[in-house]
Amino acid sequence: YEIMPSLVGSEMCIRDSFYTPRLNDELESVRGVLYYSYGDYKIEPRGDEDIVGPPAIYTLRYSPHAPGSSDVIDVSCTVIGDNPILSVKLFYSTNGGATFDSTAMTTSDTVYTAQIGPFADNTVVDYYVEVWDNAGYSGRKPPAGTYDFRVGMNTIYEVQYVTGGGDSSTFAGEPVNVSGIVTAATGEYSDFYFYIQNSYSGPDTPAFDGIKVYDRTGTVSVQRGDSVTVSGDVWEYYNETELAMFFPEAITIHSHNNPVPTPYVITPTQVDTEEAWEGVLVSVENVEVVDPDLGFGEWMVATIGTPSDSCRVGDDAYYTYEPVLGEDLGYVNGIVSYAFGRYFLEPRDDDDICASSEAGIYEKGEQHGLAMFIRPNPMTNGGLVRFAVPTSGKVELKIYNVQGALVRTLHEGYLEAGSYKVDWDGRNDQGVKVTPGIYFVRLEDRRGTISNKVIIVK
Repeated sequence: YEIMPSLVGSEMCIRDSFYTPRLNDELESVRGVLYYSYGDYKIEPRGDEDIVGPPAIYTLRYSPHAPGSSDVIDVSCTVIGDNPILSVKLFYSTNGGATFDSTAMTTSDTVYTAQIGPFADNTVVDYYVEVWDNAGYSGRKPPAGTYDFRVGMNTIYEVQYVTGGGDSSTFAGEPVNVSGIVTAATGEYSDFYFYIQNSYSGPDTPAFDGIKVYDRTGTVSVQRGDSVTVSGDVWEYYNETELAMFFPEAITIHSHNNPVPTPYVITPTQVDTEEAWEGVLVSVENVEVVDPDLGFGEWMVATIGTPSDSCRVGDDAYYTYEPVLGEDLGYVNGIVSYAFGRYFLEPRDDDDICASSEAGIYEKGEQHGLAMFIRPNPMTNGGLVRFAVPTSGKVELKIYNVQGALVRTLHEGYLEAGSYKVDWDGRNDQGVKVTPGIYFVRLEDRRGTISNKVIIVK
């Protein structure tokens, strides 16, 4: 049946279709099931075929997603209409939307394409597409306003850096292209976001080098250690800076299994108060649980002996550790997040929490930044050695007996700055299981050395 809009109450419910209503759109007809809810009658179209009127535009994309100053940019979209299409045009502006140029888009079946550019570095291009059919109907995407993109690369530091105690990015509401290493993978906190950070380059490196990336579709998958370039708009989502990807293709994964940046060691108070660490992988060390239950899964740690030096710890990710009041922790690692008007630390998994109940041992070289964690201790059939090096170069990880004789070389050679895991199977370099006793694990780079005692039991 076809029913005049005036006969169906004050509104029509149009969903599950590509058509987006615009003020003053003329529709030839809307078909659907007459539906009653919340005191009103509505038409429920079953799909696009039930709405006869302006053509619809979808999957509007541009490529490459992070264009450089020498790149010609391909823009494409798919157009579906009830009537033959007369014209599809791409409109674009390089002066903030003050004026727009246009170019006709050519077609292959329902896919329309056009080329624009190249543009100078740091140019922001606003764009939209409009279509007309032979029945006099027109459609546009986006229905109001424009999409945008930026030419050239930005650093995460540029996007995150703020002055004067503010917390809003100077790029808020603008498009950017940034590169980094994934520090928290898809699905560790949510299927819709992950974190990237610039590589760690030493304890004196400024902060502001990590950012949350929001995948609007929940279809992008990245892993820790992926090197990526991402394009999107900078949003201040309830005062947390994030990069909202334009579309699922607005990411390039350059390589996998790169060293994840070493956590910056900061104080709990810095987590709690400083915008500089938002989105950054950090570590608070030698802390104790001062409140195991703040509600909503959160708990609190403070530097041992200094209760005022404290920060919240969240539980967005999965970890099995349950906080115990007064328990000492060697460290808690995680990403600094912001929500409900406060900063807090979000561990990614159990490896980010070094608890005394794990019977592990932790050691850090205060002067040179080397760090090592071994568990379990004592060992029966070997265990896990986690270590971090702050600078790239030659690294040695070896096991010695109490007489100082070399038992096993776990690593000897060049490593990029980052954190690593090595499993020791409890055997020597000849493949023979070592006898019970005391052994020493020694980590050395060009800046210094640390070692830990490990007990092997039957």
